Amino acid sequence: MTTTTPLTPHLDSFGPVSGALYQTGRRAPAAATTTADATVDAKLVVLLHGWGADGADLLPLAPALVAQDSGDAVFVPDAPYVCSANPFGRQWFELTDPGSGLGRNADACLATASLIAALLDAVSAETGYRSDQIVLGGFSQGGMVALTGGLAYASPLGGLFCLSGAWLTPDQPRAQASSLPVFLAHGGADPVVPVAAMTQAETGLRAAGFAPQTLRRDQMAHGIDAQTTDRLASFLAAL
Repeated sequence: MTTTTPLTPHLDSFGPVSGALYQTGRRAPAAATTTADATVDAKLVVLLHGWGADGADLLPLAPALVAQDSGDAVFVPDAPYVCSANPFGRQWFELTDPGSGLGRNADACLATASLIAALLDAVSAETGYRSDQIVLGGFSQGGMVALTGGLAYASPLGGLFCLSGAWLTPDQPRAQASSLPVFLAHGGADPVVPVAAMTQAETGLRAAGFAPQTLRRDQMAHGIDAQTTDRLASFLAAL
């Protein structure tokens, strides 16, 4: 049995953030009142969408990412800000000029770390999953924010992933242990975020002591194909 329900955690000074929680059937984490109530090996995947989209864009991936009847769940929030280029979409931070290069957006991305920390704290409190049961990741701008915010998050995470994104802030403060599992995937034909961004992220993460797993899909443009979804699901299952 699976369910998808609205979830709107309140992020203190950032206000409420709407989203959808996809749950598999073994437990209702929101009902957990103590750590002992939680399924020990269950995980919550927090999946952040790209610039100009919203959580509904990635919600269809949820069934493929978690095992049925496992107690796993996927939360896909909407970014809190209206996209400057698409009033029907959302953004995690303002892109100064999407065509001007990734480096110009590093400061704006780093500024989202406090937002991501508040999001993870609120989702953990509302669902009953501990921080080390949470796997944070995202696509495109969501992947950039996931790497920056996840590595800066003060509580231990269960894993981190970035799909067709970049690590814009390699000089940032890092609170996660270097043993944190990390997965990076990118399309070799990506015209939006060049595949070199994954190479740079891998190099930077390895220099910082991490050991990221990587997947390059040579024919894939800016998207998430079935093979990428399968590899991500395998990464998650192994955590």
